[in-house]
Amino acid sequence: MQKALPSAITTVTSTRSCAVVSPADGEGAGTRPAPPALSDPARLALLRATELMDGAPDEAFDRWTRLAARLLGTRMAFVNLLDDQQQFSLSRVAGGEGPASRSIPARESVCMHALASGEPLAIPDTRRDARTAGAGAVQSLGMVAYLGVPLVAAEGQTLGTLCVAEPAPRQWTADEEGLLRELAAAVEAEIAIRLELRARRAAEEQLRESEERFRQFAEHIPQVFWMADPEFTRGLYVSAAHERTWGFPAQRWLRDPSSILEVVHPDDRERVAGAIAGHEFVERLEYRILRPGGEVRWLVSRGFPVTDGDGAIYRVAGITDDITDQKRADAALRAARDEAERANRVKSEFLSRMSHELRTPLNAVLGFAQLLEQDVERPDDRESVEQILRAGRHLLNLVDEVLDIARIESGTIALAVERVPLADVVRSSADLVRPLAAQRGIRLDADAVYACGFHVFADAQRLTQVLLNLLSNAIKYNREGGSVILTCIADRDRIRLEVCDTGTGIAPHHLECVFDSFERLGAERLGVEGAGLGLPLSRGLAQLMGGDVGARSRPGEGSTFWIDLPRARNPADSGEAHAPAHDALAGER
Repeated sequence: MQKALPSAITTVTSTRSCAVVSPADGEGAGTRPAPPALSDPARLALLRATELMDGAPDEAFDRWTRLAARLLGTRMAFVNLLDDQQQFSLSRVAGGEGPASRSIPARESVCMHALASGEPLAIPDTRRDARTAGAGAVQSLGMVAYLGVPLVAAEGQTLGTLCVAEPAPRQWTADEEGLLRELAAAVEAEIAIRLELRARRAAEEQLRESEERFRQFAEHIPQVFWMADPEFTRGLYVSAAHERTWGFPAQRWLRDPSSILEVVHPDDRERVAGAIAGHEFVERLEYRILRPGGEVRWLVSRGFPVTDGDGAIYRVAGITDDITDQKRADAALRAARDEAERANRVKSEFLSRMSHELRTPLNAVLGFAQLLEQDVERPDDRESVEQILRAGRHLLNLVDEVLDIARIESGTIALAVERVPLADVVRSSADLVRPLAAQRGIRLDADAVYACGFHVFADAQRLTQVLLNLLSNAIKYNREGGSVILTCIADRDRIRLEVCDTGTGIAPHHLECVFDSFERLGAERLGVEGAGLGLPLSRGLAQLMGGDVGARSRPGEGSTFWIDLPRARNPADSGEAHAPAHDALAGER
């Protein structure tokens, strides 16, 4: 059964109110209950957003407190806001009662109890209520009878109260509570207006800051940024770079954006006019203009439509950039490339003619030397003839290599790439250099390759030429009594043939230089025959066959030169090459 309410407390009931049960007369008068939680972050943030806490008196709220006091016949009326530290009277009618200060500590507030419940609170005598007896508001303002209605924002947060009070006990009626609730609704509307105005001001300020940042950016970039209406009949904005780029005032463009056609080059005017008339928002439109004085400048414009939420175009924006310097650089680059290609053709033609011109006397020299070799009998004479033959053959090889490099550079060398048995090419090449190896006591071992049975895609003649270069170098730059070992590494779609020697090796910082034309790294001082063309020629031929040539070396231990080539299936298999797959040798190239 519900306990009868004590006479000291009257509970106001309505559609919005709830029962507020308080202790009986004097019961627990010496005990202050804990205040409700006032530190909800969302509530405090909304309070700060109103900009009303600690603000100056506001006539808009004063009207409602005066009206509340007059309609309910009370000497006191307040619009109080509470944060987690204080209660601030935004507006008050105190009838000359109380201190001048408009704030009191939140723990001393009566309104915090209405705020905590979110419902109207009626107390006939605050001196006899355990929650409010001894509260600062009761003592300083003489607030005995109290009726307060929470002020709830649209976001659902309770910010404070609209309340009335009397310095003597008073029984509050449901009609009085209803009237105060209607007035509280008006105060809530006023607070909502303040929040909306503040949000609008914040949005406007944010927009101004955004526009200022945009303006600072647009005014300092070398490109022209512009905006116009969809019909391109009226300019909306153009940046400071306009006059510098176009050569006429920005105001003229703002009045009529199509005025740019007057300075567009006659050869480009029809194309630009068509783009404007057809509302073609092209990503890139290049054209020329004639600046005052007749200077021709190249411009590029990029435009795009700006649409609203329904997809309708309400403005056109774009950027125009002066690309004259870029055009000049491109023209200079093309001219330099054309000149380089022309010089390369001239060089190739010269080398080709020179090699043919040299071959004729060389062949005659070699022919007569071979005839002399058959007739001479004295050892000294025979040695002289052999020197003539060696020098002539060396010079003939040099001419051939120069001619091949010229053909590679000009792209005129012809290759017949086919399936080639690797062992056969290695065997024929090794047989050709074996006498040279025997002269220096160098062991030549290619057994591992003979047994591999692999096939590659290559031009057999050119592959032999590459192998002869690698093998002869491995012998020439080896130590007396050393060795040259050939090995083979197979990947799914690549074959690597390695030629390893036991020579002095090459320093790491010189390793890539050996593939430069005429680079011998000082070998000419050692009396080793050569011209420094074999390795660059070998790499060029290998790359034309879909492979490559590289090297690794350890000074004092020897060097390894390798050639990679596309792998071909053996004829005994399906007859088709392997499909390209992962390249396990790629990390070493």
